[in-house]
Amino acid sequence: MKTLFRQASVATALILGLACGAQAADDAVAKEDFSGTSLRFALTKDVFNVTINVKGPEGYSAKKFVKSGAPSLNLAKHGKVADGRYLYALSAALENEFEPVSSKLDNGRGDKARDKSNKPVYQQGAFQVVDGEITPIDDLSEDSRLDQD
Repeated sequence: MKTLFRQASVATALILGLACGAQAADDAVAKEDFSGTSLRFALTKDVFNVTINVKGPEGYSAKKFVKSGAPSLNLAKHGKVADGRYLYALSAALENEFEPVSSKLDNGRGDKARDKSNKPVYQQGAFQVVDGEITPIDDLSEDSRLDQD
């Protein structure tokens, strides 16, 4: 049952990733940097309100929000770091790119209501932990499965 749940979770994440379109290298929000059990990002776009979510084996889950600057996350500070595959999702708002607000809902702001909002951006990826160290995964099609213990 546990393996089936993991497979369903990974399949859902991969389908959502495909539905959102492939992330081209030049469209990336940030560049990954792995060191030990730390996951760091070097921002490639002017963004703010950055959230990173990480899911992994044995129910591992971590989330971090930073108002500005590059996010980093030490996996060990959020639970036991088991060897296996991990998925991350990074979301943020672009500093200088906007999109129109589609809802004309009365939010109580009257004339001060905004007609545009900062454009959201997303990035997803995967990595693996081997012998307690984060390492990149080269081929996501085969290696992004969490059901291997």
